[in-house]
Amino acid sequence: MRSFALFVTLVAAQALTRIAIADNHIALQRFDPSQAGDSFFGVAAPPSDLQNLAIRSRLTLNWARNPLVLENPGNGNQVNQVVQDQVIVNVGVAVELKKRFTLSIDVPLAIAQGSGEIQYDIRSAGGAHVGDIRFGARVQLVAWSTLAKLSVAGFFFAPLGANESSAAGTYMSDGSSRGRVDVIAHGDNGKYVWSFGVGPELRESQDFFTVRQGNALHIAGGFGVRFLDNRIQIGPETRAILTLSESSKYNRNWEALLGVRYHKPIGFTGGVAAGPGLASGVGTPDFRVIATLGYAFSFDKPAKAPAPVDTDNDGIDDAHDGCPTVAGSADNKGCQPPTPAPVPAPVPAPLVVNPPDDRDNDGVADARDACVEVPGPADNDGCPVATFIPAAELAAKVIGNEIVILQQIQFETGSDVIKGESVPTMEAILAAVQSVNADSRFLIEGFTDNRGAAKKNKALSEKRATSVVKWLGEHGVDEGRFTATGLGAARPLQTNDTEDGRRANRRVEIHISK
Repeated sequence: MRSFALFVTLVAAQALTRIAIADNHIALQRFDPSQAGDSFFGVAAPPSDLQNLAIRSRLTLNWARNPLVLENPGNGNQVNQVVQDQVIVNVGVAVELKKRFTLSIDVPLAIAQGSGEIQYDIRSAGGAHVGDIRFGARVQLVAWSTLAKLSVAGFFFAPLGANESSAAGTYMSDGSSRGRVDVIAHGDNGKYVWSFGVGPELRESQDFFTVRQGNALHIAGGFGVRFLDNRIQIGPETRAILTLSESSKYNRNWEALLGVRYHKPIGFTGGVAAGPGLASGVGTPDFRVIATLGYAFSFDKPAKAPAPVDTDNDGIDDAHDGCPTVAGSADNKGCQPPTPAPVPAPVPAPLVVNPPDDRDNDGVADARDACVEVPGPADNDGCPVATFIPAAELAAKVIGNEIVILQQIQFETGSDVIKGESVPTMEAILAAVQSVNADSRFLIEGFTDNRGAAKKNKALSEKRATSVVKWLGEHGVDEGRFTATGLGAARPLQTNDTEDGRRANRRVEIHISK
């Protein structure tokens, strides 16, 4: 039980009554929900995929057990369960702008408050009351990587018409405005998410009973791990509030939560969390249970796949044209048919009485020349040096608005697991991605052949496209630059009636949008 002692003599019940009646206006709630769209329940954790324009909404229900209990310091027995149960609903909305800024509002409503045994004339909790409305603004200052970012946020809590008189007995408002500034270090790479924030709260000083309330320091942190295609997040979080004036154990708050969330950047989210109070400060409960449900809608238009590029206008796009700058036929993969070399008439060898010692005139005597008819350098035994093209350049390259994959990515059968033999291809794709403008975004499309159910093919093709995004993210590319989609058996390159055709249709395409 989180309780605190009255530093007054309980013999004088009338004196206690006067103190209680004068002092029980306070914003008792110490759980402050994070902004709509954040990855934790009460710890700021901006989304990894901030949008140019998005609206995120969130409904949070939290129940606190014994957030306000008075205790007799003489015998330690419980005297007054002033607020035994407190159930609060928070309705929050956040608007994201320009992939950096977030504006938010949060409205708390106490829908149920109950008191236990009260031995003295202390106003009990009860009824539905609106608490201090929170207005927030946050900006992402810098992003070194997906797992290392820095943001700053400011919040203003407005009683909106409540004053000290009307706030008394609601336990939802101080009756005066307050504010807070947070500096937040955070990161989210899809698999792991973390956040640590610290900042001061400016709050009007007052004595609640005999406990000083006023300016405080907020410290909060959380860590989460995601499973099942990064949709389920599990992890702990904690928040401490340290009053800076006349600090004591009765004005220090500390709680911890363990939560499970369904995570989806755009669409529905939800989760539950629970945890104990770890300090004796006013407002710290014995235990707290939280449930939340949210929805996010983005106005950003998904990147459209650019029209296929056909440099030589032969009807075969460059991505599938073996000779993209020379017009050819589909039968020859976009190349012209080979022209047979003319067979020269045999020329009788001249009679040489004393043949030269260097027939190919390459400076290497025939006796030491491994290629006596073809010139070559001495350090290669008189043979020409072969020209090799790096394997990476043969696997993928940038052509127009597309990264053309010349050696298709191989996946395990019926799976989105990339085979080890395709690592060189992925490295070539990584090099191609890194070679384009850092502001460019990419649309990764997955395709299958027409065997199997269409719905299953579409799901598998999307998983494979997502697997490519994850691989690139794990190798240093911001996953926020990619949009993955699966098109199943749509847009076949060749007929699905042959094995060669089906093999060509099972593919991944990467389009670039500037």
